[in-house]
Amino acid sequence: IEFFKQLHAKHCYQALLLAHHSGDQAETVVKRVFEGAGLKALGGLRKIKYLGNLPVWRPLLPFSKRELMIYLENRGLAYFNDSSNSDTRFLRARMREKMFPQVENLFGKNIQKNCVKLGNLCQELSDYFDQKSKIIKKRLVSGPFGDYLPLDIHLVELKYFLKLHYNYQVNFPFYII
Repeated sequence: IEFFKQLHAKHCYQALLLAHHSGDQAETVVKRVFEGAGLKALGGLRKIKYLGNLPVWRPLLPFSKRELMIYLENRGLAYFNDSSNSDTRFLRARMREKMFPQVENLFGKNIQKNCVKLGNLCQELSDYFDQKSKIIKKRLVSGPFGDYLPLDIHLVELKYFLKLHYNYQVNFPFYII
């Protein structure tokens, strides 16, 4: 990442463009489910993300690898195939080559699209709670006995806010009034 940040700073590139596709998104979501990730991480890969000042774009996320390969082959375009993508020494390759086919065989259907849908839903919910957290933060009132919030905040929104602002200095006890 530092390499790309340095290139961006030196040459003022518009963005780092990555070729992640829907299969990569499905793998990321499933991996994070098994890791016990929270809502934000369960969203998987974002189409646009910032690493400091470096914009990272993933414009191919909506497309499957098969769709991309057909597109390239139909136009006679050359591409690079990274051999590590099928090297089962790596977790993602094991998921791609072994786990997904086994689970799909058990279910009798392609699960990757549903994993992508789960990631998209988690991104939407995470964005919603981020917006709510900004509103909640503005409503935080500090007083002589601690910090206060009005009672009309939904408990789920409050929990997300507290987790999001873990490093935010809140004087305990924290009362909802």
